[in-house]
Amino acid sequence: MVNSIPSLLFNHYRLLVMSKSPELGRVKTRMQPFLTQEQSVQLHIALSQYVLSQWQEAALCPIEIYVDGNIERYRELLLFARRLNDLPLYPQVEGDLGIKMSAAVKRTLLGDTVKGIVLVGTDCPFIDKVYLLQALSSLNNNHDIVIGPANDGGYVLLGMKQYYSELFTHISWGGEQVLAETLERIKALNVKYHILENLSDIDTMTDLKLLNQKYLPKKLRGFS
Repeated sequence: MVNSIPSLLFNHYRLLVMSKSPELGRVKTRMQPFLTQEQSVQLHIALSQYVLSQWQEAALCPIEIYVDGNIERYRELLLFARRLNDLPLYPQVEGDLGIKMSAAVKRTLLGDTVKGIVLVGTDCPFIDKVYLLQALSSLNNNHDIVIGPANDGGYVLLGMKQYYSELFTHISWGGEQVLAETLERIKALNVKYHILENLSDIDTMTDLKLLNQKYLPKKLRGFS
């Protein structure tokens, strides 16, 4: 099943969302021990529901979610409550983050009708309709790759029109050099690329202070 609606502005693109099943001890672990495991799960659910609702309402391109963990638990706790249950879910493959993202991108770009993809996670609530529109427009206007830097040295968004295995292998995932290493690979490909503005993931207790500043729903603001 593909969440495809003819009226979408970028119907030939896909927004690929990498997310985790809301299970104790598997999400928002860097928030602990300041948050309990239960609170970490609640924060993960709140962030995920917020971004998925926002992106669905943006109605820019079809959305596909790749889940690390129990898909049925993800559907029950995350999607049903917010009427997001029409979004298609796929299991992430085994391996590190690069292997997981690589498999999702490669699978999607093999489709004959897909012109390009934008890859995101559910940890950055600041990726709004305007930001996604900039990313998709960049790809649609002859850029081969678009990347959204994260303030911690990683990236919050990566988009492309064809599969580049070099962007997913031998990267220091989780470290401060992810963006630098990825940009080095992109430049070596000799392709046209566009860099979006820096945004922040919500990964640590310090990051929680950013939520109030962006006037997010009370469910999120209560954690900061």
